[in-house]
Amino acid sequence: MFSARLDVAIDGQRNHVDEIEVKRLPMSDTNPVGNAFTRTITRLTSETDAQRDAANDKGRVWRIGSNERKNRFGDATGFVLIPEGQPLLLAADAASIRKRAGFATHSLWVTQFDRDELWAAGYTPNQHPGGAGLPSYAAGNRSVDDEDIVVWHTFGLTHFPRSEDWPIMPVDYAGFKLRPENFFDRNPTLDVPEDPNGARKDGGSSCCHGAD
Repeated sequence: MFSARLDVAIDGQRNHVDEIEVKRLPMSDTNPVGNAFTRTITRLTSETDAQRDAANDKGRVWRIGSNERKNRFGDATGFVLIPEGQPLLLAADAASIRKRAGFATHSLWVTQFDRDELWAAGYTPNQHPGGAGLPSYAAGNRSVDDEDIVVWHTFGLTHFPRSEDWPIMPVDYAGFKLRPENFFDRNPTLDVPEDPNGARKDGGSSCCHGAD
């Protein structure tokens, strides 16, 4: 299991995190054929609230937004963290590895910034008796709304060996995505320079070929 420590500063130091999920809507006068759906947005306000797990069946993502700047539509500029949603730490509750790797029991942690809080599993994960790192950092239950915050994301692999892994495991992948959400006022890829070979921005060509 890995922990990505994201010392975020989205358009300033005052940030927040919203948990976003898709939601089905019942049939009604405003949804007569029943094909409408929406999303719920929940602000994570404290370090206890911000200990969250991935839920792919709900499309759960976390949006890190600015409390200082909005885009031209009035939305807070931000980035969305999209988890892979793989299983978390599978060790038994009483296992020593679970006590020392408490960070791996949740997909998301959000803490208020502290320059000395750098290690998800604690400074000496092979020596401390348990509880160090993120569980200790979040124990104070500090505010994480409109604060200088750090976002921690746990991700990794659940690997069962296969014959193709012998004698050398070839490759496997783990990770997550960070995607801008309302960070830009428009699609930034539409603002491209002129093609030095003569193609125009509208997709046409600035040169012509005559017929023999």
